[in-house]
Amino acid sequence: MKNIYFSRLTPNFNNWNKSSGRDGKCTAVDPNKPLYEETHGFGWEEWLFEEYYENLTKPEYICNGFVQAFNHQNQDKDHVDRLYLYTKLCKNKMGHDPGCYFVGYIDNVKRIEPITKVQREVQADLSARDIHDNLFIPMLSFAKNISFKVKDVHVEFPMVYQQPIQLIRGQFRFSLYDLNDHPNFLTEINNYL
Repeated sequence: MKNIYFSRLTPNFNNWNKSSGRDGKCTAVDPNKPLYEETHGFGWEEWLFEEYYENLTKPEYICNGFVQAFNHQNQDKDHVDRLYLYTKLCKNKMGHDPGCYFVGYIDNVKRIEPITKVQREVQADLSARDIHDNLFIPMLSFAKNISFKVKDVHVEFPMVYQQPIQLIRGQFRFSLYDLNDHPNFLTEINNYL
């Protein structure tokens, strides 16, 4: 039996290739527990497909990226047969309705020991989006925590923000959700598949 999950990504207007800045980022329901994207203006998932786009002509190329659901959690999940991805978009200048949106999926995702991202590259990307603090530095060494092949990426660009999906309360955290326990997600995205 395949293990199939879904997880949330930080919203991004650059196809999760590099940070797109604070626009569209969400705030926590509990102000005493702010979201990382709320505090810093970005999330590490924003570079998820960076290596993918750099290697589109190499289907067997192994990309490294970051998904929060594997950051200090789900350490028992070394391999996920299919990882569906969605994002929650909040108030934004792009004119998109706030809500949850299906991004796509990645097959054969492997959890890896964290890999460091180069600080100057992160700073340059963030500076281009008017984010100028260094509070992210402690997270650099955890910046890549999954791997997948180019051929296993099935993303829905540029369609992501065209039609919201309906998720139920309790599915908005940056967690790994088992589709056996949360079958409504597949029902919601069937129009895209």
